[in-house]
Amino acid sequence: MLELVALRRQEGEPRLFPELERGKTKETYSELFTKEFTKYRQKNNVYWRGLDFHALRTTVHHQLMDNGVPGYAKRRLLGHEALDEGEKSYAQHGISISTLFTAVCGLSYDLSGIRSPFEGQQLNELENVVSVNGLRVIK
Repeated sequence: MLELVALRRQEGEPRLFPELERGKTKETYSELFTKEFTKYRQKNNVYWRGLDFHALRTTVHHQLMDNGVPGYAKRRLLGHEALDEGEKSYAQHGISISTLFTAVCGLSYDLSGIRSPFEGQQLNELENVVSVNGLRVIK
């Protein structure tokens, strides 16, 4: 992932995924992803009504609260607006990455069921995976 960040900076691109488009209803970048994520879960029999993509954010928020992470750090991590002038003027740029990293490291999650679609494949074998799944390989 850090390679992708470096590439975007080199390109002068402020967004990590510039190809994402805003949805037409809510005009957010997450709208289309959320719909596709729901279709994916339904297709793979891992869909539970009421637990949508936003539920992941809710879970993270609750864990941050349980871990005693200050509100200004939670809001920064979750992309929420600052509450007061001090936070708006100072905290947006003043929260150290190490503070945010420590907060994220305190989260517990199980990634055992997540696998890379490229696992065990050589880079030159990825062309079929890319074309079939609409993915793009960044070298």
